[in-house]
Amino acid sequence: MLKINEFYKREKVFPERIIQFGEGNFLRGFIDCLIDCANEKGIMDASVVLVQPRGDSKVDLFNSQDCLYTLLTRGIKDGETVDEAKIISCISRCISPYRSYMEFLDLAKDENLNVIFSNTTEAGIVFNGNDEPIDMPPSTFPAKLTALLYARFKAVLGDTSKGFLIVPTELIEQNGDKLKETVFAYAKKWELREEFIPWVESSCCFANTFVDRIVAGFPREETLVLEQRLGYEDFLMDVCEPFLQFYIQCDEEFRDRIPFENLGFDVKFVDDLTPYRMRKLRLLNGAHTACALSAFLEGYETVCEMMKDEKYVLFLNKLLNEELVPFADTDKGEIEEFSSHIPDRLKNPFIKHKTLEISFNSFSKFRARNLTSLVEHYKVNGVAPTCLCFSLAALIRFYKGEFRDGKYIGLRGTEEYEIRDSLEILVDVSKAYESDDVVREILSNTSIWGIDLMQIYSLYEKVAAFYDEIVEFGAAHTIEKVIE
Repeated sequence: MLKINEFYKREKVFPERIIQFGEGNFLRGFIDCLIDCANEKGIMDASVVLVQPRGDSKVDLFNSQDCLYTLLTRGIKDGETVDEAKIISCISRCISPYRSYMEFLDLAKDENLNVIFSNTTEAGIVFNGNDEPIDMPPSTFPAKLTALLYARFKAVLGDTSKGFLIVPTELIEQNGDKLKETVFAYAKKWELREEFIPWVESSCCFANTFVDRIVAGFPREETLVLEQRLGYEDFLMDVCEPFLQFYIQCDEEFRDRIPFENLGFDVKFVDDLTPYRMRKLRLLNGAHTACALSAFLEGYETVCEMMKDEKYVLFLNKLLNEELVPFADTDKGEIEEFSSHIPDRLKNPFIKHKTLEISFNSFSKFRARNLTSLVEHYKVNGVAPTCLCFSLAALIRFYKGEFRDGKYIGLRGTEEYEIRDSLEILVDVSKAYESDDVVREILSNTSIWGIDLMQIYSLYEKVAAFYDEIVEFGAAHTIEKVIE
């Protein structure tokens, strides 16, 4: 079979304008997808230099394929199945600072390169006091970035017109501000020239971003079938959902460097990311948290399996329309548009989002994602919301377990499963099950919730009734009473 770079030849080679820290699935299914689309529309004309921020294990693989790979967009959009393949060709080469540190630093000399993207996971934007400027390379991504920026500062002799737009996509609030703060911490520790920090301040922009797209990665179980379908070998295939949102907070003079707004995706430059972050937290993440534990107890291993059950579709619609969307404090038109995509995203048959994995740290997730909606509903309506009460009851039933060999184990019928949360919460919850009224003990635990939930009228009665019914008859029987 042909290799991908034998099957496909680039019609045009664009100049290198972008440095990308991170070769992982997310950036390739998100940022590189946007760049490739912008190139196709003739509004960007940019190639990407890929930098593997940790080690060099992927460098040879990328370069052996001429940095070409297939992006499969798979899922449900407007109720219809989407399964499309596209070869992404915007990456020109892949380098490793560990293999060739000087090649990495030489990127600073190319003034065509003026945008930096990154995704080094939430643990990537950190400061390590052991990193030194003589390290080749230093260990962390911010330290490598500091070295690169300092090399650019020296190469352009401090010219303030030749800085970078730096666009982190790590899932950290105010990710650009955090990255900038860490770069400055390195600059001070390393005692770099005193003009360097003012140059960064005046010539570079650290954007804050919010990203939303599920990227599932290499489709290992379907590789042979897909290669037969495509007609070539590709060891870098990536899979993403059709949905994409990218909101960017950056100085206006830098925005034309990433012209992604008119590509058919939801990309916006905004002044405040908070409403968009809270919207995803309280609607998409909140829906996952509200549904997943009862679905797991009922025997559904993945979210898409759950969404084949009409009871859960009805429950999700009721939850969103009556208990989440009305109490999300953002633009109603935008929030309804976002909410309308959630059922399709959860039905996606190509992404195996496991309900047990969603269950990890569920008490803190419910507090962060669903508690505000519950309280706001109570303030407006004077009673506790039914769907969220059912979800709380399922959560309490899911956590019914015992410590054994250093793990906290629950039972689904005769099948054991591990319940994963902080030790403090697991200890508190396990003690609650020793009482005569586990629901009261848990709802009144202010160390879990930050407030005493027993003060919310009708909450205890509803949760306790649902809990008893789930224990006796199961989640599927009980959810029917919620949606009737």
